[in-house]
Amino acid sequence: MSRLCVGAHVAPVHVARARVPGRVRHGARPFHGGALTARPEARIVTARATKQSFGSFDEMIAGCDVPVLVDFYAKWCGPCQLVSKEVLPQLSKSLGDKVKIVKIDSDKYPDLCTRFRVEGLPTMVLFVDGKEVERIPGAMPAWQLDGLIRKYI
Repeated sequence: MSRLCVGAHVAPVHVARARVPGRVRHGARPFHGGALTARPEARIVTARATKQSFGSFDEMIAGCDVPVLVDFYAKWCGPCQLVSKEVLPQLSKSLGDKVKIVKIDSDKYPDLCTRFRVEGLPTMVLFVDGKEVERIPGAMPAWQLDGLIRKYI
């Protein structure tokens, strides 16, 4: 089973994104969900979560021998909650220990969001050998995300 660390995400085939606080255009209203809702028949799988501390984000990414999927999210973001409750648990179940999933709360770590050019939420970034290889802005279905990650396993 994959490990969910520090901070999570799911999405339908179309992309849904919420803006990062502080980057809202003049006159724009923040996204509060609505279009993306969980299907009533969907089964939610609980994933094992562990909270870990590292000297630095780079140390954590570089020190991992499997691909690392970093999910930048916010508690107030509807699509982020969908990803967290549906997509990541499915991904964790299907890939097991072949991927490490790390969640980063954009409200608590805005410096990381700036560093990795996160302009909308959710945003997932896949790292292999400490280098960014894929960027997924918005929510993506678990089956599609699974296929994307398997290219790097």
